[in-house]
Amino acid sequence: MNCQTEQTITFNSDLTGGERFPENQMAPCDFSTTSFTWVRNGDLITQSVTGEGTFVNEVIVVNSTQLQVVVIERNGTAVPQNQQEIYKYEK
Repeated sequence: MNCQTEQTITFNSDLTGGERFPENQMAPCDFSTTSFTWVRNGDLITQSVTGEGTFVNEVIVVNSTQLQVVVIERNGTAVPQNQQEIYKYEK
């Protein structure tokens, strides 16, 4: 089983959401979940995660089958371009 494909993110119409992700790379099938609130403003999605802070994601691709974002800001601090990671989700 490829547990990486089990990672999910959900954006609900009431501006809440949830993410299911591997807790660490050494145990990829050991998942954690987190809840968040979100708002979209143009090509930016801002997620507020209790206990973790606020993340600003730039939308690279969004359509009926996929979402690709890059985190450009964490807790008010810009993420250096050489440390930015693209997250890809498929429906």
